Amino acid sequence: MSRRGNVAAKQVPRSERAPQVFVRFSAWIRRNRILAAFIALIVLGGIFGAVRLLTNENDFGGARSAIEQRDFRQASKLLAVYLQNHPDDQQAQLLAAQTARRQGEFARADEFLKKLESNNGKKERIDFEKKLLRLHRGGLSEASTLFSWCQSQARDRDVPLILEALIEGSMRELIRSFFEEEGNRGKINPATLERTAQAIEFWMEHFTRLPDRGQGFVWRGKLFGIRRDHPRAESDLREALRLNPENDEARRSLAGLLEFGSPHEALSHLEILHNSAPSDRDISFSLARTQRSLGRLKEAAAILDQLLALEPGNIVFALARGRVAMDDRKLDVAERLLGSILKWAPDHPEATLVYSQCLHLAGKETEAKKYHDKYLELVSSKKR
Repeated sequence: MSRRGNVAAKQVPRSERAPQVFVRFSAWIRRNRILAAFIALIVLGGIFGAVRLLTNENDFGGARSAIEQRDFRQASKLLAVYLQNHPDDQQAQLLAAQTARRQGEFARADEFLKKLESNNGKKERIDFEKKLLRLHRGGLSEASTLFSWCQSQARDRDVPLILEALIEGSMRELIRSFFEEEGNRGKINPATLERTAQAIEFWMEHFTRLPDRGQGFVWRGKLFGIRRDHPRAESDLREALRLNPENDEARRSLAGLLEFGSPHEALSHLEILHNSAPSDRDISFSLARTQRSLGRLKEAAAILDQLLALEPGNIVFALARGRVAMDDRKLDVAERLLGSILKWAPDHPEATLVYSQCLHLAGKETEAKKYHDKYLELVSSKKR
């Protein structure tokens, strides 16, 4: 038989090769157990490390994607996870500071910037973010200069951040002035109002992605509200909500606008907001106030009791709870609540008036007159 034939005769059938290889590999493992265990640890460690690295990168990338969608709450959560594993990542620290600021969480933004400074972050970007933080808080001393710069440098990467901070800061100032004007304690600055309107229109013209356009409608709707143009305010806020039904800011603003004119619709929006953020006390209070206006006194009382358990000395919550008790003709409860307010704040005009009304309903006319007269004195002294 030829040599070639001998080789062919000795070849192992293909179906038996794999088992033999496995047997030889198993034998090698038994002879070299320590080395095999070491190799296995290296391989497994590499796999787990790769998975962990991929997860961390997904957290950072996911945060960026959430920011693109203006979902700052989700972005903050993802950045917090990423920074647990990369506490010295300067880019992530800066992004976390920006995201906190854009959520209105200014103290957290300050904390991130301090960490970035101690980590020797780029001074130029830190100073820039500090400037935006001042602007966002309502420090408008450079607002006109910055808006002019945005108009001349519309394509610059920093324009969206500057313009957003400028509009948000201006809106904060305008809303504060609006309530002061309502109480005859101040006036809205016409220059701030006009500049803000121009800035919003500039935003809507240049930033047309769906999330940005939706934000433009929210801002413009709020501004129409400040101008007391309720039909146009409602139209813009509805459009913002149509573009993104998950836009909580639009829903909250629309609910506030509808609270007194269309309380049933306002209630539906507030219930959605309350279900998604049950710990938000402002939403809870608005929900209780709207329930009271619709005669749902039991539900309103339950929410206000929860709020007072969290903030026992909150005069606004206690006053609202007292009003609910009066509506429900539980005058002993109302008298106790309203009387406790006057112990904390004896010269509180509204509490004094409501307490006098409660006493009147309870048939305590002498005391009622005493507190009503006191209310008139308090109001008169404020006008002097």
